[in-house]
Amino acid sequence: MARLAASLGATVDLVTSWGSTPNPWTTLTSASHATVPATMLRLGYSSPETFGELQGFAHPTKGVVIQRHPLWNDQHPEWQRAVQVVHAKYPKARIVPMNPFRALRRPADYV
Repeated sequence: MARLAASLGATVDLVTSWGSTPNPWTTLTSASHATVPATMLRLGYSSPETFGELQGFAHPTKGVVIQRHPLWNDQHPEWQRAVQVVHAKYPKARIVPMNPFRALRRPADYV
């Protein structure tokens, strides 16, 4: 939040570097040995898949969860694009947004 207050032009996502500093979300979401993908695998989801620009996980009965920044809503263009990609690949799947922070603290939300 402090970064957003300091710069209205700050990019809010899970991957874009913060100047010369890597985005801290990548450690949890997409780096090698990242915690979120490991947690989702233990819950029976697939290995990470790319949907548009976002990463998600498919489950044979629970649908598809797509990681997005906690400050995003359903109108964010990258979210909408990812949903379209999921609909094309998994036409009958239920699509659920995933807050990576909450996924690590309450993984049962995705069971």
